[in-house]
Amino acid sequence: MKLERKVFLNEEKQKEAETIKGNNTIPSPTTSHERKLAKLGEKSSLLLQGFGLLLVLSGVDFFLWKRRKVH
Repeated sequence: MKLERKVFLNEEKQKEAETIKGNNTIPSPTTSHERKLAKLGEKSSLLLQGFGLLLVLSGVDFFLWKRRKVH
């Protein structure tokens, strides 16, 4: 949450600096939408990586458990 707030504040400062310079370009709605999708993708990607790691660790544990049981 703090990281998102910092990013938001940095974007606001950048917009203010551009306005002071005379550059009044407003980002298009598609650019804003793309940013939101990118952030959502990062979050879901992290969840998928965590889930994948859990699957790998449980698979290794299961393999070792079965191997000990056989011998």
